[in-house]
Amino acid sequence: MQNAEPVQLRQVRDLGQIIATTFTFMRQNKRMFRHALFIALPFMLVGSVLMNYVPLALQGDAMDRLHSGPFGPAFNTSASIVAYSTGLVMTLIGFTLLMASIHEYIRAYYLGESHLLTTGELFSRCWSQFGHYLALGFLMPLVVTICFILCILPGLFVGPILCLSLAAHAIERSGGFGSWSRSSNLVMSDFWATLGLFLLMWIIWYATNFVLQIPLWLVGGGIGFATGFEMMQDPLAVQEGAGKIVKFFSWFQVVAGILQSITYVFTMPIVCVSMCLKYFSRVEEKEAHGLRERMAGFDQV
Repeated sequence: MQNAEPVQLRQVRDLGQIIATTFTFMRQNKRMFRHALFIALPFMLVGSVLMNYVPLALQGDAMDRLHSGPFGPAFNTSASIVAYSTGLVMTLIGFTLLMASIHEYIRAYYLGESHLLTTGELFSRCWSQFGHYLALGFLMPLVVTICFILCILPGLFVGPILCLSLAAHAIERSGGFGSWSRSSNLVMSDFWATLGLFLLMWIIWYATNFVLQIPLWLVGGGIGFATGFEMMQDPLAVQEGAGKIVKFFSWFQVVAGILQSITYVFTMPIVCVSMCLKYFSRVEEKEAHGLRERMAGFDQV
């Protein structure tokens, strides 16, 4: 079967075309996933270990010592808080770099540089723009969440209005508030179509992650059921081995966190690529940049 033509970003597309082109782009640009794995995943894995394993392991040690004698040391709350906080920061860095790596790769693809781009070069670009992606990636969900808390309608309104801001910054380097303004300008005259795409792609993302994580939940549920059954049979034995049970769950949480992080790396492009395609489509509709570029090319021949 003949390979499909490389995706042209600057093109007007409807909802169905954006969805189909999203998966075509992902299939044609597998190196995007490799870059994201090396750039973002290490931070996400460290964050997962610090957030999931360390606090539970410390709790398990404290429970073991408690059963060894009345004067055993208590649970080290401060160490647990430091580990969890550090892990939270590392996870935030990892997710920010994941969003940055996808968008910076799309920028490189738009500029015709993606086939020569190394992971180190992409990481340098992501790091140089880290503050912008952090602000956009953190503040946008925060604003949407606050709007949902106040009233569901503003949340449904603000989300689509700002959904093209990351793409706008990646391509135009418009910064934080400049990207918000650019996104709202592109979306306002096409709000309902953008809302439909915004909701649909997030539903696809959540559904994909749900399906991929079902085995983890089944394993966790099985462990919980087995533990509960053992407690009904011999509550004293379970109480004495509580520290080991907690430590086992801490390792299970780490494995689950690692697999979840890998899943995010492979599924987040579903949302990011589709929003970038919507950005290019709206730019073409409003400003016809691609047409003018082609006409300028004909003039030079």
